[in-house]
Amino acid sequence: ESKDSGLPAIVFNITMPNPTDQAVHSSVAATLQNAVGWDGVTPASGTECAAYGGSFNALVQTGDVTAVNMGTVRLSEEDPSYGSMVLAVLSPDATYLTQWDDLDAFWADFSADGRLGNTADGAPSPAGRTWNGALAIPFSLDPGESHTISFVIAWHFPNRTVNWSQRRLVGIENEKSEFRLGNQYNNWFRSALDVVNYVQAHFERLADQTRLARDTFYDTTLPYPLIDAVTSQMSIIRTPTCFWTEDGRFYGFEGCCGASTSHCTQSGCCPLNCTHVWNYEMALARLFPALERTMRETEWDIQQHPSGYLPHRVALPTYLPRPWDREIGGPDRPALDGLLGGILKTYREYRACGDGEWLAHVWPSVRQALRHVWTAHDPGRSGVIEGEQPNTYDISIYGANTFIGTLYLAALRAGEAMADLGRESNLAAECQEIYQRGRAALEERLWNGEYYIQDVDLEEHPEQNWATGCHSDQLLGQWWAHVLGLGHILDADRVRTAALSIFRHNFRDDFHGHEQQPRAFVTDDDQGLLNCTWPRDGRPPVPTQYSDEVWTGIEYEVAGLLLYEGEAEPALRIVEAVRTRYDGRNQSPWNDIECGDHYVRAMASWALLEAVRLSLRRRKGGDRLCPGPDTGGLPSALRGPGQLGHVHPACDRQHPNGNHHTRLGLSDSEGAALSAQGCGAVGSRDRGRSACFCNAVAGQRRSDHHAGRADYTPGRAGTGSHPS
Repeated sequence: ESKDSGLPAIVFNITMPNPTDQAVHSSVAATLQNAVGWDGVTPASGTECAAYGGSFNALVQTGDVTAVNMGTVRLSEEDPSYGSMVLAVLSPDATYLTQWDDLDAFWADFSADGRLGNTADGAPSPAGRTWNGALAIPFSLDPGESHTISFVIAWHFPNRTVNWSQRRLVGIENEKSEFRLGNQYNNWFRSALDVVNYVQAHFERLADQTRLARDTFYDTTLPYPLIDAVTSQMSIIRTPTCFWTEDGRFYGFEGCCGASTSHCTQSGCCPLNCTHVWNYEMALARLFPALERTMRETEWDIQQHPSGYLPHRVALPTYLPRPWDREIGGPDRPALDGLLGGILKTYREYRACGDGEWLAHVWPSVRQALRHVWTAHDPGRSGVIEGEQPNTYDISIYGANTFIGTLYLAALRAGEAMADLGRESNLAAECQEIYQRGRAALEERLWNGEYYIQDVDLEEHPEQNWATGCHSDQLLGQWWAHVLGLGHILDADRVRTAALSIFRHNFRDDFHGHEQQPRAFVTDDDQGLLNCTWPRDGRPPVPTQYSDEVWTGIEYEVAGLLLYEGEAEPALRIVEAVRTRYDGRNQSPWNDIECGDHYVRAMASWALLEAVRLSLRRRKGGDRLCPGPDTGGLPSALRGPGQLGHVHPACDRQHPNGNHHTRLGLSDSEGAALSAQGCGAVGSRDRGRSACFCNAVAGQRRSDHHAGRADYTPGRAGTGSHPS
């Protein structure tokens, strides 16, 4: 549920057990600094910061809540930094210290008896300083008893503004312009205290649903690295990479500025809604499809040029001029892969919601986009694009290739499907004819027996192409076609061979002796998948940018493709390599980086679930489970997460062409059975929500608590236990 998932609050449940045979007295304290007024940039030390001053902390006690309400008298209600914060505990028995700034004095007070002094001074802080606030709960425990305390941190900052540069997008030179966007939670709450009251009133439901989501994911026979890849990158939606504005639209940078972005250190990296990077994201579309649809509406209703193309970055507010007919950077020209992806994403959104009215609304714009591709990029309607192709590698490539080529083929198939839905049979037939011509041409011109190459004149275009190289993104459109249920858009045997070739040539057990340029995302001792290699030589002097880098989003995409092709072992080796790099020892498990922290492309990991799926389809005479692709000989019995509930099928598979006897049980958070209304999309739908089902790739998880990691052994039954 998007509202509850978007609450501006964090809940900390602290459980204290008494494993002894004697009664004990204990206490838990929580403290929070009043950061209202801080701009996120000005250096702070302790309670001192030039952005501070006029801070107040006030005690609030209502029912079962004790809270320290934090604000400032220095800022007007219209100031971008204006807002409120709250530290609360869901108990009426808390002791408190509303304002403190001396750590030694605070500790002396608390450690003396586990209580705080119950002082509630409300005087505003002097200029350049703020206050901390604290709450403490003392309690006693009998032998074997435990006690849980719930602390809440909530915030409410209503005046979100455009605090990033839009000079290249709309030519605004004044970097101090403050265009107000607001936050969606402004429509629900007036203050952080309102947020706390909502959390307290709905606490049991929120806690139960949160635990259900956790248990649904981790009570599984799927390999732990796969589940870790999916669940860890879901968190990107709740990082500053993404935001949900007051008008209900959802937006996202490519990533957060931070240690991974030396070129900029404030706000988000590479604004905004970058079509070619968001091409790889699947998590938001599956978890919060209504929010994802707002991104399509922004593209088709606001962004699209009259000729049909899409600028690959959004300027805000949307009443500003659109970034048409200008160089906007990364790449300079409108990204063709982003435009083709917009067509694919629209079909994905329709398949998820089944809303014919929504599709009818956006379809004219999608149709215009298809016609723009034909006019500007494929005037002969050959099904092959050979001219300039600006793309996610921040450059333009040329010549026939299957990176852009398969996106084009998949977009033609999706366009055909949407045209059929709109009863435009002539357009649907034209899409099919162009697709058939393009498929045949790509197969004839680009297959080298191992993988698909790029047919480019290097004398005319000597830079930024890969030519005979083995590019990891060569089958991006095929990955999309599998996600959309379109089947193989190129020869199935060749696709499988190419996917295996990508793994064989581009996956490295270490990076000793390899120069990562222009950026390094792995250490010499790491494993990972390079973006491109040249196993048959022929590397151009200036190859496609970023060829020598390792991107987690591409790794997840290739792993998903391998799973779709039934090649579980190499797929899981890639996923395990990524999750080992991000196991908490050297890099955060919740922060896959690229050009920015919490990078959007990593949300491609969600498709790993769908790549091992069982599809629930509606047939005359009842529902049946159709096995997903062969999982490379691994067991297909499943216990794993669906999109909103839990799937428990037991499957007796007879290979190669035997009957399948399958039992399925699926319940949502309310325990209600979900009916099957197969739209051919993601499975069953009930009460307007959808569920996807995952065919298992079984693995045994073993926890290494000392190293802080979890591993699996391919081909063995999973334990189904929670991660430690």
